[in-house]
Amino acid sequence: AYIDALEARDYGRAYALMSRAFRSEYDRDEFITHHKQHPDEVKRNVGELKKGPAQLDIRAEYRYGDGHRLRLVQEGGAWKLALDPVTFYSQRTPKLALQSFVRALERRRFKILLRFVPRKWRKVMTLDDMKRLFSKKQIESTRRLIRNLKANIDNKIEIKGDEAEMLYGDSYKVQFLREDGVWKIIDAD
Repeated sequence: AYIDALEARDYGRAYALMSRAFRSEYDRDEFITHHKQHPDEVKRNVGELKKGPAQLDIRAEYRYGDGHRLRLVQEGGAWKLALDPVTFYSQRTPKLALQSFVRALERRRFKILLRFVPRKWRKVMTLDDMKRLFSKKQIESTRRLIRNLKANIDNKIEIKGDEAEMLYGDSYKVQFLREDGVWKIIDAD
């Protein structure tokens, strides 16, 4: 429909096919004027669009619960889940590891939290150590950590080989380490 509108030089109809977000940033009259003033560019773009996509990647995201996101992909005309939503504690990527860490911390799942401890510390860290680290005496600092991590969960994570880092707040960072194909958390603040 967009290509048809451009070929018919019906730029108002083409504009109507743009997203609400686009239309909030770009004025209809400017859009129409620009297209009228650049017919060669419009023709070239129509030609490229008619060739079809080199690759069409259609995605969706379902947001649910307390900040949980389930990514969907379209395959063969049907929507499929990109990840198993039951895998609440994935460590496939640094971001998933951080989300899982926060979820386990909120739910006080100490056995799960041990999964995020790097091998060199895991040899000396016990379940009791983990419970003491996030004990009721530390509840306010744990709550603050959870709030800060959740508020910054979408921050950019820099990955360099088997290490990654996410900066947040004025001077805090989460440091990650990949071991045995999964991401662990060296330090969360």
